Amino acid sequence: MSRRNDRFIAFTLVYERDFHNWQDLDEAAEYYIEELGEDDCERAFIFNEIKGVLQHKADIDALVEKHSKDWDISRLNRVDLAILRLAIYEMRFSPEIHESIAINEAVELAKQYSSDEAGRFINGILGNISREEAKNDSTQII
Repeated sequence: MSRRNDRFIAFTLVYERDFHNWQDLDEAAEYYIEELGEDDCERAFIFNEIKGVLQHKADIDALVEKHSKDWDISRLNRVDLAILRLAIYEMRFSPEIHESIAINEAVELAKQYSSDEAGRFINGILGNISREEAKNDSTQII
């Protein structure tokens, strides 16, 4: 199974988490993976993605608020928000995933599962976050 498919499963669970208050995240994820019939998926990657998003949700949502000009986070499409949360987690908190891969995968998810404009919208927000991080890194060197 590909990392892209594993990321799709993680995105789906992050999205569904907004609608269901699971008591046991591991159990919910296992159930979902079994329902998909996914035997070869990388469960550790999926669980780490979901747990990471939930652990850093406040910081992630603050970045979404900051960079989505004139949009309150409560007004964002839930699919777009789940994609942004997953991508920002990967960009900021997951050292094993390169930032450009996180952005590209988020845009691809948006093109496939959201509106026609979502890819550009998500790319814009993630690009702004990336540039801000690069700017902060360069000012710390001085």
